Amino acid sequence: ALLECVSCLVFLPNAWRHAARREVAVKAAAAICAVPVGAMILAASDPVALRWGLTAMVLLAVAVLASGWRYRGPESLPLTLGVGVVGGVMSGTAMLGGIAPATWWLGRVAAAVTVRANMNLYFAILTVAVTAAFAWRGLFGWGTVWLALAAGPSYAAGLWAGASLFGLASEATFRRAGYALILVAALLGMPLWDPLTGR
Repeated sequence: ALLECVSCLVFLPNAWRHAARREVAVKAAAAICAVPVGAMILAASDPVALRWGLTAMVLLAVAVLASGWRYRGPESLPLTLGVGVVGGVMSGTAMLGGIAPATWWLGRVAAAVTVRANMNLYFAILTVAVTAAFAWRGLFGWGTVWLALAAGPSYAAGLWAGASLFGLASEATFRRAGYALILVAALLGMPLWDPLTGR
């Protein structure tokens, strides 16, 4: 959350200019309201089964996107709220809140600059809410701050590299990179790796 605060500040001005602000605000509001539902699912579920279920959902989303399918229908409030709710539930269960909106926006016929701006603005709103909730619950300690400071330089380097590469990428390359990142996130989150990490 602390690291995301930095990226929000860096990317917010550009995101505000290019994003579909009303749509993003509705999605983010729905996601914030749905986070407690995800937290309840997390508390009541078997962790390994939950992770396999989430992995399957993410892999399905990547398969649909890679197939070339695009939603070409009209924008509607129920769809916007639905994507936000799914994102909020996934955020509450496994901090995967960006998967649903990323899948939605990557699956639309929209310019890469708009998709990127939408995601940045969405995360900015969500990060403010999550950071405020964490601070209210007293979850920020010195250990958290030191970890954020230690990870800060490499995180900043990643932000710089990503921003630099974005300017060089074609629309097709941008979408393929988005699919690849979602796929890697799903694969790394599989319980299959637990024996290797000692969990």
